[in-house]
Amino acid sequence: MWRRIGHIAACELRLMAREPAWPIAFTLMPLGLITVLNGAFSKWLRVRGSLPEATGAELSVGGQSALFSIMLLSNFGLFLYRDYSTGVWDRTRASLASPAEILTGKLGATWGAHLVQYCVLVLVAQPAFGLPVTDELFAVAALVVCTVTATIALGFAMFSFYSSSNAFEATAMMGAMVLGALGGAFAPRETLPRWSEPLQPLSPVSWTVDGFRALFVEGKGGAAVLRPCLALVGFAVVLGVAGLVRFNPAESKAKNR
Repeated sequence: MWRRIGHIAACELRLMAREPAWPIAFTLMPLGLITVLNGAFSKWLRVRGSLPEATGAELSVGGQSALFSIMLLSNFGLFLYRDYSTGVWDRTRASLASPAEILTGKLGATWGAHLVQYCVLVLVAQPAFGLPVTDELFAVAALVVCTVTATIALGFAMFSFYSSSNAFEATAMMGAMVLGALGGAFAPRETLPRWSEPLQPLSPVSWTVDGFRALFVEGKGGAAVLRPCLALVGFAVVLGVAGLVRFNPAESKAKNR
């Protein structure tokens, strides 16, 4: 079983490597936005947070990384819907691999690609944008892993419910913007309208930003990311279960372009 899953994941990674445009774009774009947003975030942290040395990266990096990780789901959808439209999905199902093994391999490869994207953004942010160095490396790693896991679960749930690639891509793009805005990817959540406060915890980006704030702004220990990590795992479980309940391997799905 694991050998078949490994072969499927390796094949998926090779396909991603042959078409790197989207992953590269969704790694470079947040770097540009972080550059623009850091000025506003740093001013807010210096005035409201009493942090005279704040660079703004303490808040912008976590939010933008989580937002563009959701956007990168469009690449995941591109490959999956293309498999359906070209008959690859049916041919793979005709092999010894079960639908569960096929999905595990594909989701595992996508999880790895998203993890690499997120790690690149965090590592680049330290020398390029002045993201403070922290000793809580395990806490940062746990927060990143939980964020990526929740994102992939969201992608799986969307794929299970949508039969067309257009609907999937539109939801990934627009949904990322909405979740990012609610989560504080573009501005500190304290500056958002009061009516948005009950909606903010519904965005996984909020919990990622909370974790980054606890580590890089408030200087708390690794235990401070436990609550955000549990919330992100909760998102992953709920979305994963919803996807499993809805998913039908025999259902027809179309790639619209």
